[in-house]
Amino acid sequence: MKLLIDIGNTRIKWQWRDASVSSSLEALVHRGQPQFVSLLEVAWRSANAVPDQVLVANVASTGVADELARLVRALWGLDVRVAHAEHRRGGVSNAYTEPERMGVDRWLAMLGAYRRYAGQPLCIVDAGTAITVDVLTAQGQHLGGLILPGRRLMCESLFGNTQRIPAEMLAAEQALGRDTAHCVAAGVELAAIGAVEKTLEQAALACGSQPLCCITGGDGEALASGLVKPSVVVPDLVFEGLDLWSAPQSVCP
Repeated sequence: MKLLIDIGNTRIKWQWRDASVSSSLEALVHRGQPQFVSLLEVAWRSANAVPDQVLVANVASTGVADELARLVRALWGLDVRVAHAEHRRGGVSNAYTEPERMGVDRWLAMLGAYRRYAGQPLCIVDAGTAITVDVLTAQGQHLGGLILPGRRLMCESLFGNTQRIPAEMLAAEQALGRDTAHCVAAGVELAAIGAVEKTLEQAALACGSQPLCCITGGDGEALASGLVKPSVVVPDLVFEGLDLWSAPQSVCP
């Protein structure tokens, strides 16, 4: 049994996997606060499962990852394995000359998408605290990508992160706004949608055919609902990539 953990800037998500069964995704908000450890301990004890491997993808601070590693060691006597981006794995070749500088969540999302949809060009979108977009050819060559603020970060950049952001600013809204909150919501949605749609256009030219848009992340459903071109939403895409990353290279396709 594997325990797969994705530490983002805002949330920690996890999934239990064995050879045939994957649990549903579970998550809690950490925001770098130490109380997340006690909440995780309660959640993991209540699962009544004992992992033989604990695999971590971390884009948050090393402090959060260190606290989690101590908890894993205390509960099960295991050391965590921390994933990292590479030049090549699972048929995917990284465009970065220094792959260690790529956020591991992007790399794992590409691995997961390619395992699912190999043989066609792909545009992989992770819509979380930040929105990342990466393009793969049908042969698994990474052509590059882009990073932009997520919906909440865009709102905070206008109103400051010390203010409570009205719920309507985070609602999916593309119509022209008639008050400040709805104007912000419309701008945020169209900025995100426009970035993805434009990347899809450029990727189609580079790849010679229209890529499949594969979306994951907490805001994935909202983003997908606004796209004109077809897309698929895969909530556990990073976990699929993390599972693939954990396999020996010799058995990776």
